[in-house]
Amino acid sequence: MPFAHTFKPIQWQIKPWRSQSRTLLLHGGAGSGKSLLCAEKMHALMQRYPNSTGLVVRKFFSSLRNSVIPLLNETVIGPGAHHAITDHRFEYQNGSWLCYAGVSDEKQREALKSIGKGDGVDFLWIEEANALSFEDYQVLMTRLRGKSAGWRQAMLSCNPDHENHWINRKLIEAKQEAIESQWISPYDNPHLDRDYLSNLEALTGVQRDRLLLGKWISAEGMVWPYEPGLHLCDPMPIPDHWRRIKVVDFGWLTTAILWQALDPDSGDIHVYRQLYQGQQLVSDIGATVKVYEQLHDKGRFRYEAAVCDHDAEGRAQLERAWGCTTTPAHKAIREGVQAVTERFANRKQRRIWIHRGSLIHPPDSVLRKAGRPTELVDELLGYRFDDKKDGYPVKENDHACDALRYGVCYWDGLSKDGAAMANSIALLKMRM
Repeated sequence: MPFAHTFKPIQWQIKPWRSQSRTLLLHGGAGSGKSLLCAEKMHALMQRYPNSTGLVVRKFFSSLRNSVIPLLNETVIGPGAHHAITDHRFEYQNGSWLCYAGVSDEKQREALKSIGKGDGVDFLWIEEANALSFEDYQVLMTRLRGKSAGWRQAMLSCNPDHENHWINRKLIEAKQEAIESQWISPYDNPHLDRDYLSNLEALTGVQRDRLLLGKWISAEGMVWPYEPGLHLCDPMPIPDHWRRIKVVDFGWLTTAILWQALDPDSGDIHVYRQLYQGQQLVSDIGATVKVYEQLHDKGRFRYEAAVCDHDAEGRAQLERAWGCTTTPAHKAIREGVQAVTERFANRKQRRIWIHRGSLIHPPDSVLRKAGRPTELVDELLGYRFDDKKDGYPVKENDHACDALRYGVCYWDGLSKDGAAMANSIALLKMRM
């Protein structure tokens, strides 16, 4: 069956579709059609201006490959251009190229200098722009110097973040003439699936404020002072000599496993790997983790502990699957919450770092469809104190938060088997 495709902008899309502003920012609630508009406009521009170069960027190339590229391939471009997969671009018959790239490490940033045909890019689309740093944005804007179209544009699409995010401060509130900003609501999309909208409406707290209402806002009542700009970092190789643990919080609806490492010099905790899946048996989760570690770790180091919040039978299943003993988690909630709070509040040493793109699998589609968190950072934004229980968090959507808490308790010597750890941490503090 031939690929037949025409794009008709819905009402809110008409103005940005026609815009020639140097910077076009589309922000607001989830499901409003921001990404589709940007994809369609990039495709149209490549066809309209021969020999032009377009560039599509997400922070992580893997995220780009799993989201934007299927959208371009299957919905927007189809056979309208040749997909040169190894070169990471779509090649049009009129000589235009639509390239795509990630910017998560220095190698990828350096590769941006050679993207296109030597004279920069004419059009740029940054998807999930709030995941990029301001420095990433500045580097990308230096590439916007193509001459094929006679004008240039950078399009940014994103859901809101905290109010101090650089996009809000430097692009929205600055109100510069060269920057056109448009806020969009999910209710502006007449084609939005009703079940999806219902899931957005069912959200609470900061997730509702950002994903449904489209507010740039920090979460009042958050348990921990987590800020993406302060606590997220790009992936980095963990030195083999660093101490490592894996922390497990099981549940039928969601199981969370966090791989954590301790920097011996700063005392920082790095959450560098995550598994976050629903409706999985303990034995299946155990087998998945074992296979993954065999492929990626290759026996270069050992995990000194597998900290678990589970019954004896479940722990026994894990021990059989992993070939190691497990350590019971320290479950004193208020004590653990305070320990994590202190680490999030630190700015120089003994911090918590969460590595971007640390999931070992694509986000769980069942959880996403149900409007539930799909990784640790999703939970952190909605993790709030219970108004009815002083000092205690609301007990929902918290499996990864619990795993984070158990890990910090272990490192800080609060777990049942942590006496030796407490001594080592005390010595570490004395050196600081």
